[in-house]
Amino acid sequence: MRAKVQYKDRAIAMRKQGKSYKEIMAKVPVSKGTLSKWFAHVPLTKKEARFVRERAAVLQDKGRIKTAQKNQARNERRRDRVRVNAKVDFKRYKDDPFFILGLSLYWAKGAQTGNYLSFSSADSAMLILVMHWVSQYLKVEPADYSFRLYAHNAYTHDNLERYWSRTCAIPRSQFQDAVYTKNTKMMSKDKAYTGSLRMVVSGIDNLITLKTWQNELSEYYVEAI
Repeated sequence: MRAKVQYKDRAIAMRKQGKSYKEIMAKVPVSKGTLSKWFAHVPLTKKEARFVRERAAVLQDKGRIKTAQKNQARNERRRDRVRVNAKVDFKRYKDDPFFILGLSLYWAKGAQTGNYLSFSSADSAMLILVMHWVSQYLKVEPADYSFRLYAHNAYTHDNLERYWSRTCAIPRSQFQDAVYTKNTKMMSKDKAYTGSLRMVVSGIDNLITLKTWQNELSEYYVEAI
């Protein structure tokens, strides 16, 4: 009984010092429920209460930072595995002309930043080629693509999305809201104008794989020169 009183006194003293439940339990061998009962009616001065709140906030910040660091390290390990697998795949595909063609097109016109794969073109044949390439080498399913039309606002009512949908065999449900840009000067409409279409595939792993392939391609040809 005396030991329990001593534990209680020590726990209360530590609490007034701003110690967390976890820190107190490391020194006082009782459960969290017991601590809660002990602290329920413990009077704290305004200074002590403020100190407890401030220290709790500091500990929470430290916890968030520690969790963020763990997540970052875990994500980097996963990305390293993606890079290793991409290097293996490059060795398998490097003598395939279609692989080199698609990779070169993306290197020239595709997005290199962000957390997703993105490729834009005003040429429907080029877009179809890149879509087939992405599906073949990155194993992307048709339903995983999304598309967005970019065009001058003079063509707002020309239903350009229908052209791209029919030409590239893209379901209209995969189109996001089109973006129409204002013309800086008067312009006559071109009947052959179709705007450009942006293809997006979510998932940073695809972009990491592509950038790894680009690096491998560069090194491959540097060695060959």
